[in-house]
Amino acid sequence: MNKFLNELSNRAIFNLGFRIFFASGAFYAALCMALWIFIYRSADLSAYVRILPQYWHGHEMVFGYAMAIVAGFLLTAVGNWTGLAMPSGKSLCLMWMPWLAARVIFIVLPQFLWLAVLLDTLFTLMLLWGIGKPILEVKQWRQMGILSKIVLMILANMLCLAAAFGWHIGWYYGLYLGVFVIIGLVLTIGRRVTPFFIKNGAGYPFEPRNSAWIDRISLAGFVAFFIFEICTPWKTAASVCALISALAQTWRLQGWHTQGIWKRPLLWSMFISMGLIVLGQFLYFLRLFVPRITDSLAMHMMAVGGIGLLTLSMMARVSLGHSGRNIHQPPKTVPWALGLLVAATIFRVLLPLIAPQQMPVWIVHAQVLWVIAFLMLVISYFSIWSTPRIDGRPG
Repeated sequence: MNKFLNELSNRAIFNLGFRIFFASGAFYAALCMALWIFIYRSADLSAYVRILPQYWHGHEMVFGYAMAIVAGFLLTAVGNWTGLAMPSGKSLCLMWMPWLAARVIFIVLPQFLWLAVLLDTLFTLMLLWGIGKPILEVKQWRQMGILSKIVLMILANMLCLAAAFGWHIGWYYGLYLGVFVIIGLVLTIGRRVTPFFIKNGAGYPFEPRNSAWIDRISLAGFVAFFIFEICTPWKTAASVCALISALAQTWRLQGWHTQGIWKRPLLWSMFISMGLIVLGQFLYFLRLFVPRITDSLAMHMMAVGGIGLLTLSMMARVSLGHSGRNIHQPPKTVPWALGLLVAATIFRVLLPLIAPQQMPVWIVHAQVLWVIAFLMLVISYFSIWSTPRIDGRPG
């Protein structure tokens, strides 16, 4: 076993966190959604899952797919932020294995869901240690917001673990806390990198406009929104907070806009993804006046269009930069994959608003588009993830 582990961890795919977690996360995004199409269209769901199917789907999208991409990004970015070495080789392999084991259990051994959630918690704890140790070592206190969100993901896992042992409402609280924390991470990381990428990638001098006050209002509005939404019956208060956050982020986004982004797929995709999160927050406000706008539609606007589009874009960009390639020359499939995710958002959210009687048809179209988009990414990038850097540098 130790020999096998040594041989496995010596492969290039374990050289740095983005490699193994982007590869396995992107593949699982396609696999899990393909399974969800089968479950969604099946007449007898009990043969495949032992919890409500929407909870199975939600858990694997949040703790399976999204957390893998968060791990891959942070296990790479924290090294840049701190200048310290990050887990690689055997230590990275040991961190990845609980994540992988949890995915296998969720698919083929649903009677052991408690064990899968426990393994997810172990993985998240290992991630917290892997990124927290270098951050604390160099005293980068500004990164405590990132660490606090990983701690909240552990809490969300604990709620799911309680649900697996019989407290069934824990699935609801755990999954909604998880998805909102992931969106919070997306907003935090997007706020840091999007204007920087736009400034350096527009092709001409451009200075994105930012405001510390707008950042604070956006953060406070979003945190208040998901506290009211998850923990209280005060949906009106939650919707008003969502509106406040959405208005602040709209002001911020228009200060980042410049025509040059539309020539760069890995810029316009990030900009649009942030905009779709804002649109999802507006939908949470508009539900007060339009009964057709459900919580699920608003959440999926942020999840599919926000998390999905931004994570695919970040995987495409980070993988190029950290493998020694030109970030402005992604594979030709990348714009198509990004476009498919935009189309998936339209099918999953906007078309059900226009023609709700056809919702099952729209949802299946969105699912298929998601699967194709991530398969395109895997096919285009697997050789990048699984081979050493082309410039000979470590990583």
